[in-house]
Amino acid sequence: MKDTTVSDIRWKVALWISWIITIAVFAFGAAVQVDFVDPSVPFSKAWNSMTWAHVFGSFQQREYALIFVVSAACVILLTFLRSWKIRLGVLATGFLTPMVAITPMMAWAMFLMPWMVLSALIGNMDGEFYEEGMLMFAACGLWMLLCLVFAVREAWGMWRASKNLDH
Repeated sequence: MKDTTVSDIRWKVALWISWIITIAVFAFGAAVQVDFVDPSVPFSKAWNSMTWAHVFGSFQQREYALIFVVSAACVILLTFLRSWKIRLGVLATGFLTPMVAITPMMAWAMFLMPWMVLSALIGNMDGEFYEEGMLMFAACGLWMLLCLVFAVREAWGMWRASKNLDH
């Protein structure tokens, strides 16, 4: 029988790539240094304004450090764990961490995060968006969405496997 769990190599690769992209969005959001009152910031201007020293300071903020450490641990654990129950627990922990560290409103806000990231990439955001750390907030929402997608996939695979065992 074909393995339909997160341990499938394609899903491990997708998990790692998605996590790295999420971390890159966070780092980009932390590094951008534009004028707060700028009404429009094209992506090229945001890219050219980056100061990488600010990234390390942002990762040292307590809430973001906790989310980063938990997300890294989740990705590593999901890579090696075989028990679907433990993987679902790991995904639940990863999902809940931004809600505990930042705000419970992350549960609803995570669905807006892909739009926020896309809007930043096409240059539809202003200086206040970047300077308020909204792209870092969006990266946390993307992490939550990633956990949700993998948890749904995991649960679906386990449900299908249980149906196959019944027959």
